[in-house]
Amino acid sequence: MKARSNTAFAKRLRYSTAVLALVAMGIPAAHAQDEAQTAQVDLEQIVVTGTRIVRDGFEAPTPVSVLSTEQLNAMGTINIIDAVNRMPVLLGTITTKNSSAADMTGGIQNLNLRGLTPQRTLVLLDGKRLVGSTLQGFDQNNSAVDVNVLPNGLISRVDVVTGGASAVYGSDALAGVVNFVIDKEFTGVKGEAIGGITTYGDGEQYKVSLTAGLPFANGRGHFLVSGEHSYDHGIGTRPTPHAGRITLHGRAERPWYQSNSNLIPNPAYTAGGGAPQYISVDNVGLTLATRGGLITTGPLRGTQFEAEGRPVPFIFGPVSGGLLMSGGDWQSSRIDLDPMMQTRLLRANAFIRASYDVTENATVFAEYLWAHTHATSISGVPTFNLANISVKVDNAFLPASLKAVMDAAGETSFVLGTNNIDAPPFGARNTRHLRRYLIGAEGNFDAMDANWTWDAYYERSTTHASVRIPGDQIKANYQEAADSVLDPATGRIVCRSTLTNPGNGCVPYNVMGIGVNTQEAINYTTGTGYGLILLSQDVVAATAAGEPFTTWAGPVSVAFGVEHRKESIGGFSSALDQARAYFAGNFTQSKGSFNVTEGFIETVVPLAKDQDWARALDLNAAVRATSYSTAGYVTTWKVGATYSPIDDFTLRATQSRDIRAPTLGDLFSSGRSGTGNVFDPTRGGAPATIVTRIQGNKLLKSERANSTGVGIVLQPSALPGFGASVDFFNVKIKGAITSLAAQQYVDRCFAGETALCSAIERTDGIITFVAVQPANVLFQKLRGFDFEASYNFPLSDLVSSWEGDLSLRGMASYIMKLETADDKFSVDGAGVNADSGGGLSIGSTVFTPSFRYIINATYTNDPFRATLTARGIGSGVYNNDAIECTSTCPASIPAGKVTIDNNDISSILYFDLALNYQILDGGAEVFFVTDNLLNKGPPRIAGRADSGFYNGNGWLDFYDAIGRTFRAGVRFTM
Repeated sequence: MKARSNTAFAKRLRYSTAVLALVAMGIPAAHAQDEAQTAQVDLEQIVVTGTRIVRDGFEAPTPVSVLSTEQLNAMGTINIIDAVNRMPVLLGTITTKNSSAADMTGGIQNLNLRGLTPQRTLVLLDGKRLVGSTLQGFDQNNSAVDVNVLPNGLISRVDVVTGGASAVYGSDALAGVVNFVIDKEFTGVKGEAIGGITTYGDGEQYKVSLTAGLPFANGRGHFLVSGEHSYDHGIGTRPTPHAGRITLHGRAERPWYQSNSNLIPNPAYTAGGGAPQYISVDNVGLTLATRGGLITTGPLRGTQFEAEGRPVPFIFGPVSGGLLMSGGDWQSSRIDLDPMMQTRLLRANAFIRASYDVTENATVFAEYLWAHTHATSISGVPTFNLANISVKVDNAFLPASLKAVMDAAGETSFVLGTNNIDAPPFGARNTRHLRRYLIGAEGNFDAMDANWTWDAYYERSTTHASVRIPGDQIKANYQEAADSVLDPATGRIVCRSTLTNPGNGCVPYNVMGIGVNTQEAINYTTGTGYGLILLSQDVVAATAAGEPFTTWAGPVSVAFGVEHRKESIGGFSSALDQARAYFAGNFTQSKGSFNVTEGFIETVVPLAKDQDWARALDLNAAVRATSYSTAGYVTTWKVGATYSPIDDFTLRATQSRDIRAPTLGDLFSSGRSGTGNVFDPTRGGAPATIVTRIQGNKLLKSERANSTGVGIVLQPSALPGFGASVDFFNVKIKGAITSLAAQQYVDRCFAGETALCSAIERTDGIITFVAVQPANVLFQKLRGFDFEASYNFPLSDLVSSWEGDLSLRGMASYIMKLETADDKFSVDGAGVNADSGGGLSIGSTVFTPSFRYIINATYTNDPFRATLTARGIGSGVYNNDAIECTSTCPASIPAGKVTIDNNDISSILYFDLALNYQILDGGAEVFFVTDNLLNKGPPRIAGRADSGFYNGNGWLDFYDAIGRTFRAGVRFTM
């Protein structure tokens, strides 16, 4: 998997990190994208991922971007992953800013190349696989690697292969490979201490790490040890009642959260055209619930309850779209300020490696990696009851004044909605332990008049992941406790059920008011959901590479290998979870395993060298045979070529067949249930609170993709230090695995797809449960361009008296099309800058900005170094199938289209500044970093309203909603 680099190869690869530094400087802010920060890389001293062949003079036809230690250090991040995530090719990565609170993804960071989902990005540690991080995600099964476990202190660089690489590396490399390379030869001691905080005084974080490398046995052996501990306090907490007041933290302190925005169904819309179907509005709150409760029916409709159960009028906004409204008393019913902006995360890991040269040609080695993470997060929604509580006139907590109104009107009950602010903060506590053991050997031997290198290893790794959901509503207990009356015999307030079953232990719960419930009532109506999974992975692999013969143009390289892997899952959950008794979570026990055996061969054949028509022409090809015990047999392959007609110019091209096999979660998940809302078209679009369960499908087959890449690399000899590359990519995926959303089951059943109706359960005509299951039903297309450029030169080249060097580097990714389709619909997600709805989506429809970029300018004059970074995201839309109109919308709308009053999302540009200064004769370095230097908020983005709930503003996936952040620290090497 390595490529030995000589000067020509290193120059080409360095220059292929290029054209954007100059090109992107001319790109306006209206076309922007987010990438990784960099300085100059000495690529002549490294070998890079992209092929398993080690070969002088070979340049891989598949583009590879490299982040060196110097570049990673310049960003001064608490976690190396935060630096890698800035690369434009990583889109929609799961981070602590957007991982769900009520499932097993809390605190996870999964890399996502090109926005094709983390399951299609293969993450390697020094070229070897890692076990997955979890089984279940909020909207899909997820068995991707949690990169929080990586030993930051030993990572020397990160290689990102932006192209299909299944034939070389196996399944999951459909979108590409991210390889974290360890400095296995490090000798000495180094450490780092860093701390940070936001400009708003929250988000406190720190990290300390220490690494040591020691040779022994007269240099025949080498011992490495590295340890790290980091803590991120997170940002924001659930608002809590205190003395009748609500205290908010995090979002409420950011100016861009003061007025939320949402897309809502337009109440003025009619089928005859004119008004749009969706409108974007500000100052949005719920119409069906408030924090302390809201009456939604009868003569008391519009009465809300505040501190100590005091009833006051609730003013509905003048613009109402069913679940949501704009204006009126929106502040008392909004909930978008409740969730944490960033998950609280404690992270620790330890890595040990020992190697020993048993002969001059053979080395044995062993590794151990231990990692622990603990994440605490608060849910994006409260424990809501949206207009589904029936309060009878004899409820013991009903104020006398309201009872009198009901008696006068002859009403016996009303419907109430509440966000249960008295209940404890609803969220999740995720704990994970990873243990990875690896033993192996490597070396070289002579055969067939050539020297061959080889390596073999056995690896076992496990992830022990548990999730607890404190404050999770026990639905049956809540319903019993909310129906409270006066005991005619004692005059005490009791549950109605206690009158007929005195020993049932029910504790009355008041749904009308803030700060009105006892701890006993809260304890009875809530509990702690619990789920545990154990993922394990066993790998046995061996590879060899050499140059067995030579053609007229040079030696032919060959690499081949075999691998056998077994992955399994086991789990446990509480009895209440298995009974679907909770509001959310409802974890179940999953069990299953699969194994895969595969073999590959790869070759590089030079076809021309130093000819008049070609300075170099190389052919690269690979084929892999793979047999899954579950998904069956599949063959993957790759053919690529590089052609340099002159020294300054190289063409490269690849064509490959890639796969993504179904994960443990896809296959064996027995289901994770949660509570949500759907709109029921059979009841006029009325909302229904439902339980939904995502479960596995053992009949799934592998996704198959055809990937094409064509690029050019420029390295003009007339401009030393400059290089650039532009690469076109085109990916077509067949049989993509997805699970439809619960709302899609309901809508498409109503539209006549009767096969989906069996997943829907009703009670008294009202939807109560939807079961969803993944299937190979989608077709996806991805097409676009990647740009990279660098220019490194001494400033004395400009003015002889100027000192220091200037390094420029830029990267960008432009996505032309990102289509998701099935036999009914097609959705283009390219340029959709927020998953905010309006119209149709299909299963795991992928949305991503069309254009993201990053440009770094680094000035170095020892002992001082300064790096200014510009990173941005281009303008976009809410929906590519939306027709923008305000008052003259068409009367006839094509199928799959919607009308909307504002379909535009503006571009954004952020600046970061890093300052580094060497002390103690270069043995140590102090640094100061400011991210989002100008404290720029995200663009106005209306949250989603068509999914049954709303999220205020859909900013967290792509934009910086936290604001200016400061970090400072010191690192040393001795």
